[in-house]
Amino acid sequence: LGSERNGFSKSEESLGENFEREMRECRGKFIVTTYSSNISRLNQTINAAIKLNRKVCFIGRSITKVKNIAQRMGYMNIPKGMEVTPDKLHQYKGNQLLLLVAGSQGQENSALTRIAEGIHKEVKIEADDTVILSSDIIPGNEVAVNSLIDTLSKKGVRIIYSGISKDFHVSGHGSADDLKLLIALTRPKFLLPISGTYRQMVAYRTLA
Repeated sequence: LGSERNGFSKSEESLGENFEREMRECRGKFIVTTYSSNISRLNQTINAAIKLNRKVCFIGRSITKVKNIAQRMGYMNIPKGMEVTPDKLHQYKGNQLLLLVAGSQGQENSALTRIAEGIHKEVKIEADDTVILSSDIIPGNEVAVNSLIDTLSKKGVRIIYSGISKDFHVSGHGSADDLKLLIALTRPKFLLPISGTYRQMVAYRTLA
């Protein structure tokens, strides 16, 4: 998928300080949405919350399921007392909370969409909150994601997404130099691109 993009993809590690900086400046709830399967990204936000003494809460079925699996397998460690359940959120001030929310692609009935529309049972958006869409728009989801951003904007919150800032998302796909390095290291006899658009497969072939 990154075969047409020059250079190397940025390291996931480069985002940690950005989350901590923005979280430190946030006077309300710090709300982050990303691909639910991106455990590394979730861990970076959790580590920032631990440093700044914010409680962590997972909102949405998919992200909660991934969290449970990651914890069981030892890929995610949240100190005892740092995680709160959605039904306990009302016991804390906004500036004491990090919410990790499912719905980065504006899916209908996702947790973030319901929060944006004001119909989520436990989470209400307030003007001091910050919402970060830590993901790119998957092709085909442009209308849904832009509608979500508009709906959140009407609530007066600070909202950051990849269209205006590159500080909170890096691609999970290798760029041209990553792919060339992989080819050089493995020295395959045959190479068969199997993912992406046809033009990206052609670009990968050209790299090889």
